[in-house]
Amino acid sequence: MLTDLSFLSYFQIASYDQTGPHLFQTDPSGAYYEYVAQAIGSRAQSGKTYLEKYYAEFEELGVDDLIKHALKALSGTTGKEGRERREGGRALSV
Repeated sequence: MLTDLSFLSYFQIASYDQTGPHLFQTDPSGAYYEYVAQAIGSRAQSGKTYLEKYYAEFEELGVDDLIKHALKALSGTTGKEGRERREGGRALSV
């Protein structure tokens, strides 16, 4: 009997076919679900809230705008300590 759930993982898989882009998430039981937008992890709720607010616009946007939305959604999940870091003497922001 498995009692330590720390080894179980969720996976997100992105694909693209003739019908367009797809995002799937698997859970530890092996079940999978398709999403339009999704976030996982300990601070995922902030990312989910952002994605729920803006996902209706995604279908009309180009790649550059989609990347900007992805970065904005990620910036809400990193916490203050993750938003700004020093690397090689330069400040990086998400």
